[in-house]
Amino acid sequence: MDCSTAATLARELMNAHGIDVPFGWNRRSKTFGVTTFVGGVPVSIELSSLFVAINEESEVRDVILHEIAHAKVGVLAGHGWMWKIVARAIGANPDRHCGDGVKVPLLAFVAPCTCGHVHTHARIPKRNHRCRYTKQTLTYERARSEGKA
Repeated sequence: MDCSTAATLARELMNAHGIDVPFGWNRRSKTFGVTTFVGGVPVSIELSSLFVAINEESEVRDVILHEIAHAKVGVLAGHGWMWKIVARAIGANPDRHCGDGVKVPLLAFVAPCTCGHVHTHARIPKRNHRCRYTKQTLTYERARSEGKA
């Protein structure tokens, strides 16, 4: 989905649900959406442009609704029962994690291990890392494409 369409969708959904905070973008590679609070009051909703670029509209819509639910119930509700009730009421998936269909951008550097696990880092590690399962030393290389959640 392109970012301008996602921004329009976000603003429309936020207006429809009475959320009057700025919408913005970030480049987080591990978090699709975030609601920022100051003093318990929501001050912004942001989406990761990296996630939006590789996902479909249905996934982006669900994340926007997820963040709107956070803005409605406040920071102290977390992903608890109150947040789940509001998330269901506005049409969001009441799960704290992204759905099965969400594609996750790979971080810049990956190190596949013989155990099948792929270790990732945003920057090339400055020291040697070992696989937590096999204890083998990992060799990081630049990633090539997006992954699956």
